[in-house]
Amino acid sequence: MGAYPDVKDFIDSKATDFPTLKTTYTRGAPPTIKLKDKDGKDLDSIRIDSWNKDTIVDFFKERLA
Repeated sequence: MGAYPDVKDFIDSKATDFPTLKTTYTRGAPPTIKLKDKDGKDLDSIRIDSWNKDTIVDFFKERLA
């Protein structure tokens, strides 16, 4: 996660604000948000490697509200 300081900062400081958020680390893979429906089926996959922490927070506030 060292190459993505904003994503790491979000996970360290803000991820707990979103109780339905689950983080998984995949070595060598870019940071990606995978949206699932309530049955666990994949809906969308969005790369967030260029996003800053505030953009990530805003995205989750909008999508997980």
